[in-house]
Amino acid sequence: MFGVPLAVGAATLAGLVAALLHEGAGWVAAWAALGLPLALIAWHAGKACLPRNRPARRT
Repeated sequence: MFGVPLAVGAATLAGLVAALLHEGAGWVAAWAALGLPLALIAWHAGKACLPRNRPARRT
């Protein structure tokens, strides 16, 4: 139950550390790691807002 949130949190923490300690490729890794929570939010919000393919009800 807590595996995915812990993995996202660990990736975010690794991104913050990479942004503080490394230059060049570290910044790219930091952008990717810090963009992960935003990408997940956008994916879930898009999934919640898009209509589902349901068959029409017969009356």
